[in-house]
Amino acid sequence: MSTTEAAGAASVDAQGLLARVGDDLAAVAGVPVGARTGDAGERIETLHRLRAAVDAQLLAELGGFETCGGHQVAGCKSVGSWVRLHLRQSHTGAGHTVGLARALPGLPVAAAALADGAITVEHVE
Repeated sequence: MSTTEAAGAASVDAQGLLARVGDDLAAVAGVPVGARTGDAGERIETLHRLRAAVDAQLLAELGGFETCGGHQVAGCKSVGSWVRLHLRQSHTGAGHTVGLARALPGLPVAAAALADGAITVEHVE
């Protein structure tokens, strides 16, 4: 398998995994809150950790998207304008998101803690 084929396969796998995560989340949301067994506090903590891990992945992906010029290919002058248009963030929110995506690679301990769900984006900021 060539490097290009391996990269393409990884992209397909990543997309499939993201679809499965979305499906799994939809399945959890489909169970009425009152019908869920177990400790609600534990579920909330788990969701909070998962949200931090998703934020870490989003920021890493956005950093790579900017580095490879994906925003320009999409017709946006800056990655911030792409974030405002496609992620529907305010100007201020997009600036924070892009700033975090740019800073996180230089903060390996914080990046790892965010990916593990030990801290949140607010802690990184």
